[in-house]
Amino acid sequence: MNKLLSKLSTFFLVLVCFYFPSWANANSLQKIDLNAQNKSLKTIIESLEKQSNYYFIYDNELLNSNKNLSVNFDNLTFEETVKLLSSKINVNYKIVDKTVTLYSKNSSVPQQEVTITGFVKLKNKDNNIPFPVNGVSVLVKGTNRGTTTDFKGQFSLKISGPVTLVISYLGYEKKEMAVNAATKIDLVLQELEGTLNEVVVSAYGIKESKENQIGSAYTVTAKDLEKRPALRIDALLEGLVPGLEFNIQDQNNGSARPRFSTRVRGESSAPYGVMSNEPLWILDGIPVNTGGTTNSIAGPETSISPLTYINPEDIESITVLKDASATAIYGSSGSNGVILVRTKKGNGTPIVKYTYRTTIDQIASYNTFNVLNGDQYRRVVNEMGLGDKIAGYGDVSTNWLDTYYEQGKVNTHNLSLSGSNESTNYYISGSFYDQQLTSLTNETKRYSLRSQINTDVSKRLSFNFVFGGSFNVNDMWSVGSNYYTELPVVSPYNPDGSYALYDYLENRLFPSLAEAYQNENGQSTLQAFSQIQATFRILPGLDFTTRSGVDFSSINELRYSSLQNLTGKQFNGYLYKNQARMYNWTSNATLNYTKQLYDGTLSALLGFEANNSNSSFIRASAFNFPNDYVRELSMAIAENTRSSGNTNETASLSNFGRLSYLWKDKYNVSVSFRRDGDSDFGEDVKWATFYALGAAWTVSNEEFWKNNVPKDINFLKFKLSYGTAGNGRFNGNYAKGLYTFSEGNGYGGVVGAIMSRGRNTGLKWETTYKFNTGIDFGLFNRINVGLEYYRDITHDLISDATVSLTTGQRSIYRNSGKLQNSGFEATISSTNIERGGFTWSTNFNLALNRNKVLSLPTDIGQSNLTSIMQVGGDSRALYLVRWAGVDPSTGDPMWYDANGNITKVYDLNNRVVMGRVTPNFYGGITNSFNYKGFNLSFLLLYSQGGSSLSELLNTAGHDGLNILSTNLSTDLLDHWRYPGDLSVNPRLTQVSTSSNRNSTRYLIDRSNIQLKNISLEYRLPDDFVKKGFLKRAAVYIMADNVAMWTPYRTSKRNNLGNGQYETIKLNTYANSFRGAPGQASYSAGVNLTF
Repeated sequence: MNKLLSKLSTFFLVLVCFYFPSWANANSLQKIDLNAQNKSLKTIIESLEKQSNYYFIYDNELLNSNKNLSVNFDNLTFEETVKLLSSKINVNYKIVDKTVTLYSKNSSVPQQEVTITGFVKLKNKDNNIPFPVNGVSVLVKGTNRGTTTDFKGQFSLKISGPVTLVISYLGYEKKEMAVNAATKIDLVLQELEGTLNEVVVSAYGIKESKENQIGSAYTVTAKDLEKRPALRIDALLEGLVPGLEFNIQDQNNGSARPRFSTRVRGESSAPYGVMSNEPLWILDGIPVNTGGTTNSIAGPETSISPLTYINPEDIESITVLKDASATAIYGSSGSNGVILVRTKKGNGTPIVKYTYRTTIDQIASYNTFNVLNGDQYRRVVNEMGLGDKIAGYGDVSTNWLDTYYEQGKVNTHNLSLSGSNESTNYYISGSFYDQQLTSLTNETKRYSLRSQINTDVSKRLSFNFVFGGSFNVNDMWSVGSNYYTELPVVSPYNPDGSYALYDYLENRLFPSLAEAYQNENGQSTLQAFSQIQATFRILPGLDFTTRSGVDFSSINELRYSSLQNLTGKQFNGYLYKNQARMYNWTSNATLNYTKQLYDGTLSALLGFEANNSNSSFIRASAFNFPNDYVRELSMAIAENTRSSGNTNETASLSNFGRLSYLWKDKYNVSVSFRRDGDSDFGEDVKWATFYALGAAWTVSNEEFWKNNVPKDINFLKFKLSYGTAGNGRFNGNYAKGLYTFSEGNGYGGVVGAIMSRGRNTGLKWETTYKFNTGIDFGLFNRINVGLEYYRDITHDLISDATVSLTTGQRSIYRNSGKLQNSGFEATISSTNIERGGFTWSTNFNLALNRNKVLSLPTDIGQSNLTSIMQVGGDSRALYLVRWAGVDPSTGDPMWYDANGNITKVYDLNNRVVMGRVTPNFYGGITNSFNYKGFNLSFLLLYSQGGSSLSELLNTAGHDGLNILSTNLSTDLLDHWRYPGDLSVNPRLTQVSTSSNRNSTRYLIDRSNIQLKNISLEYRLPDDFVKKGFLKRAAVYIMADNVAMWTPYRTSKRNNLGNGQYETIKLNTYANSFRGAPGQASYSAGVNLTF
C-alpha cells in the first residue's frame, strides 16, 4: 500500500509540473479563426476571449474610438491575431500570463504596478450585520494573480492599470468589480440561497459547495432539528439522513433507558459485538467517546449514552459522511461512517434568545403489548381446569401496565446570548432539561452550559475557544418484562395496603412496587468538553491551524437494595457503588493552502494528529446493614464487602492530507490519505495507511449546456469515488491478551493471575474498500434529485476463532473473513407550490442495503441460537425452525424438518435460513407548509421488508405452559379447542410441547409506516412583537411518535363456540419489537428573541 501511495504521489507531482506549463503553452499556440464584418471592437474582443481563454484589459476610450471593424483571422496563433488587431486599431499590447493589455501608442509601456487595498465582508440571510472573514478570494479576472482577505476582511493586491476583480467566497455571491488605482473597495457578499449553493463542511473544516461536491455527505441543519425531542441527538437523525438507521439495540431490554444503535449504510463488521459498527462522532473537531463495541460505557450498571449529554439547542448542523472521499481522512475510525456535529457561533447584532417547551408523555396506544385482563385470564384458567389454583385471588383485575407506568412530563428551558463585532463573535448558552419518565421513579435532569468565542487578535492570528459541559442526574429503575408477564389477578398491594412481595401462590413479585419506591437507583454524570484552536495566516491562502481538545466524563452510580423487599432482604440490605472516568485528549495541526490557478481553485491540506484515551472504573459493594438509612460502604464489615476495577489506555498517532482542484466550477478532483498508528493493535501491525480518490463533473456548467439543453433541466452532476477506511474500534485486549487476577488463582496466600484471553501480535485493522458513484440533477429550478450507488467490501474481519488447545486457549481474535454491503440511496427535495405567500416543500429519502458474507475462516459459518453468519448470506441471517401450524385433529404444534417435511418433534437441527433483519428499503418524508406566519410540518418514516423475532410474543405465547406464573398474549384467546378446529395457536396445556420454543411462529414482518413528528408554529408579526421589546416571537405545538401502521390486522372476531363471539386484540410489529413500551409526546413551546 505504501508503494502504491508513493507511486500515486509521484505521478501527481509529475502531472502538476508537466501538464500545467504544457497547457499554458498550448493555449498560446491555439489557432484562431474569426471572420467579423462591421462588428464592434467589444464584440471582436469577446469572441477572441472565448476562443483563447485569454482576458483583455483596455481603456473604454478605446471602444469609443473604434466603433465598427471588419477582421478576418484565418488559422492564426493567438499572438499573431493580437498583433494584427493592435495594428488595425493603432495601439500597443502586452501579454502577461493569460492577460492581454491594450494601451495607447502615446505610452511606451503599460501603467506601472500599484497596490490597491480593500475590504470584503459577508452577510448571512438571517442576519443583516456584515462580518469579516479570512479567506475571501480576490482575483484579477483572466489571470492567476490574486490574494485572499485576512481575518479583518482586508486585502492588498498589485495591479497594472484598470482591471476587473473577481471576488468570491464559497456559499456566497460572486461579484466582479472594475477598479483602478483610485477605486475605493468596500464590498459585502450576500449568502446564496438554494440547495446547490449550500456549503458542506466535512473533515477538518474542508468546504465543498453542493454544486461541485465529490463526497457522499448529508447535512441536517438547526432548522431541521428545532421541533424534535430534546434528549439525545442521534435519535434526531432518524428519517432525515438517507442510509442511516436508528434502532433499539436489544428488544428484550425493559429499561426506560435502553441502548440504541446507529448504522450508516449497514454493518461493515461482523455482528455480535466483536467490533463496533457505530459511526465515529466528532464534536467541533474532537472525537466523542460513545462507548464500547456495543455502545456500553464500562463501569456503571446502567449505561447511558454520552450523546444525551449534548443539548440539541446548541447544534448548528450535523453532517453524516459516508463514502471514502469523505471518510478516508479519518483512517482507522472511518469505515462505519463519520458524523460531524458543529455547534453554534454568533454573528451580527447581539441577541438574547429564550426558548421554553413543556411536554406530556404517555404510553402510545399503538405500542402497548396486549395481554389478558383479569376476566379473560380467569376464563382461560378455568378452561384449562385449573380454576381452583387461582380461587384465592378473588375478583382482582390488575392492569400492570398502568401500575408500572404513568403520565410523564418534560420541561425544557434554553437561554443564549450571541453576537459579533469587527474582531470577535461569541455564543453563550445555558439550558435545563427536566424529565419525569413514564416509568415509575425514573427521572432525568440535565444542566448544560456552552460557550464558543472566536476572536481575531490581528490580521494574521485568530483564536477559537469552545467550552461546554453538563451535569446529568438520573434516577433509574427498570420494570423489565413484568408489565406484561405479571398475572392480572394479582394485586400489587397486600390487604393492609403495604407493597405485595408474593402472590397468593407464593410466587415472587419481582420486581414489585416495593423495589421501585424503597430501593435507590441513582446515577450522576459530569461531562466536560473544551477545545482551543489557533489559526495563523502565514501568507495569503496559506494558513496554519492547531487545535487541542478534551472530552471528559465522570460517572457516579449508587444502587441500594432495601432490606424491606426481596432484592435486599436476604442480605439485610445491599449497596453497590460504581465510579467511572473517561478522558479523551486529541491534538492536531494542519496546513491549509488555497490558490487560484489556471481558472480553477487548488486546495491542499496536510496534518498531524495525536490522541490519548484513558478510561477506568472501580466497583464496590457491601451488605448486612443495620437499617436502610445509612448507605455507606464503611458501615459494613470487611468480610461483607467486595470490590473490582479496571483501567484501559490507548494512544494513536496519525498523518493525513488532502489535495483537490476545481476547474471553472466544472471539474473537481481530490485525493486524500491517512496513516494511523495505534497502541491497541498487534506489535507487528501497529501502522496502516488509508487513501481515497474522487472526481465530480458538473455538466450543467459547460458552455454547450446553455444552448443545447432544455432549461427545464437546470442542473446535472456526476461523481465517483474509491478508497479505503478502517475499523479499529475494539477492545485492546484482543491483540495483547488478557490476564485475570483473583484469589482463586493465587498460591501461598498471594493473589495470582492466569491468561484468560490469548494474544495475537498480528491482529490488525479491518479495512473497508469503498466505491461510490452518483448523479445529481435539478428540474424546473424547484426539484433537486440525488441518486447514489455504493459497494463497500470489508477485508480482514475480526472474529473470535477457535485455535488448537495446545496453545492453552480455546480461541483468539484474528483477522479472517470478508463482508460486503452494497446499496442505493435517493433524495428528492422539491418546492411543490410557491405563490401568494403560500409554500409547500417536500424532502424525501430512500435507501436500500444488501449485506453479504464473502468469506469466513470455515465453511460452517458462525451461529447463535437464532441467527447465522455464513458465506453467501446476510451477516444477520435468521436461523430458525419453521413453524407448520397446528394439527387440527389434536391441537398439537407442528414444524417442518430440514427437508420440508412436517414433523411434531422440535429439533434445532431443523433450523434453516429464514430471511434477514435488514429491511428491503426504508426512508423518510418531510412535508412543510408555510403561509404568512404559520408553518405546518410533519415527518413520516417508512420501512418495507425485513423480519424480527419477537421476544415479547415468545414470552407471552407459552400456550399455557406457565399459566400460573406468566400472563398470556391476547393472540392466544384464539387457540385450538376441539378436533377439526382450524386455529393458528395450539391447545393450551401445562405440559411442555415445545410450542413456545424459537421458531418462525414468532417471526414478524418489520414493514411499517410511522407518523413520527408533526408540528404547527405561528410566528407573531414583527410589528406586534417589537412593541414588547422583542425581535422575534413564535409559539408552537408538536407531537412525536404519533402513530404506526403495519400490514397486519390489529383485531379479529373470535369464535367461542355455542354461537358466541368476541373481538380480541392482536399483537403486531408495532407493539412487539421493544422491551419497554414506546411513548407518544405532546408539546407546546415558545421561542423569544430579544
